[in-house]
Formats: sequence, structure tokens, C-alpha cells
Amino acid sequence: AGSGCASALTAHASMQLARLVIVIQGRLRDVPFEDILSLIAGGRKSGVLTVTLDEREARVHFEDGRVLYARIEDGANLGEYLVRLELMTPEQVQALISRQSKENPHTPLGMMAVRQGIINDDDLRKALEAQVLDATTEILIWSDVARSRFHFKERGTDASQVPTPHHLDALVLLMEATTRLDEWRRGQIKPHEVLEVTANLQNDPRAAKLSLGQWELLYLVDGQRSAASIAAEIHIPEGETYHQLFVLQEKGLVKAAASR
Repeated sequence: AGSGCASALTAHASMQLARLVIVIQGRLRDVPFEDILSLIAGGRKSGVLTVTLDEREARVHFEDGRVLYARIEDGANLGEYLVRLELMTPEQVQALISRQSKENPHTPLGMMAVRQGIINDDDLRKALEAQVLDATTEILIWSDVARSRFHFKERGTDASQVPTPHHLDALVLLMEATTRLDEWRRGQIKPHEVLEVTANLQNDPRAAKLSLGQWELLYLVDGQRSAASIAAEIHIPEGETYHQLFVLQEKGLVKAAASR
């Protein structure tokens, strides 16, 4: 009887341990972001990493140590990335959002688009990678600010999670974000600079190779607003805005405004 009782207690204790939820938190400046990702990835943790800087917040969702989804809460949503990558039109995104709110409030918009045949799995992965990379880069920038904090709460084994076939390697994303930051540091417009368009873009062969994101920036370059004002209006990372404006200046498509 004693042996049976001990076995029952051991089984009960194992069940209780399985239900334990791990929480880690602190200042991002004190704990390198790479170490946090290594802990989550190496331990194959599932849960949500929340990073805050003042009023801004980023969330990274993990499943078995791999990234499912990430975004800056006041940043662009997945629909905007699908449009920016020319995978869907704004009208298609709006129609999906309307249908999502009425029929499938818990189904991610990207998965709805795949199920309806508007995009394929590769398209969805491309948009998710762009969104997650932007969020990862932004968190890296916040890492240098003493006020930034992080909080990781592991998801219990009995918690539900929306299934998705797209799991991204956290450490590979970190390497890509670090490479991007290095590019930004090699060339960026100063936030206070005011630019103007130099040519008639419809007839300029250099404009034919521009991405949709670069066209969005050119539309906002008017010789009056600063680069910081443009960055505040467009939903891409601030550093990416300054770097792309620098690239457009290097191409000779924009220049410093003659008057402000």
C-alpha cells in the first residue's frame, strides 16, 4: 500500500510540475536580447515575450522555441504587409477584415486569405517573415534604452493556440535583424532633414526599379515635412525609413530641400 501511495504522489507531483508556468522579466538592457531568445529557443518554450518601451509594446509569440508571430502593437498589421509586398490589394484586405469580424473572429487573416485562394502558403510566410523581422529589429533598437523592459510568460500545456504551419527560427531572425541594423548604420537620413523629389518620376528610368515601399516614401516627400514626420506617418520601422530615404538620395531621386 505504501508503494502504491508513493507512486500516486509521484504521478500527482509530475502533473503539478507540468502545469507550472515559467515567467522571466527584467530590463532589456541588463539581459541581452540574444540571451533571451537563446533561452526560449534552447528550452523549446511556448509562450509570449512582451517588450515595452514607454508607451510602445512589442509581442513575440513562440511555439516550441520557434517564432509563430510578432508585431509592434502600434505598427503595421499583416494586411498592410500583404499589400506592401504586392500579394494582395487594399480592397481584398478590407473585404477579408470585414468577413473575419462577422464570420471568423478567431481565424488569422493570413490563414483566411490562403483558404480562399487569394495567396498561397509561400506568400503568407513571406509576409509573416517581413512583419516578424521588423518587430525583431525594433526590439534590438530598444535594447540600448535603459527604460525598455521584457516579460516572458510560458504558455501552459493545456492552453490553446491557433495552429499555423509557419514557425520561424528565432536566432536566424536575430542575425537578419542585426545585419539590417548594420546596413542602417552605414547610411541614414537625419531625422530633421527635409527632402524634395528631384525629377519627373514617371519618365525617369531609375524609378522603374523602385519597390512599392520606396514609392510610398516618395509620395510623402514634399519639400516640407522632415524625415521624422514621414517616419511617423508610414508603418515601417523608423530606422528603415531613414535608410530607404538615404538610398533614394543615393539614387539621385530625392535631395535636400532648397527651402523649408
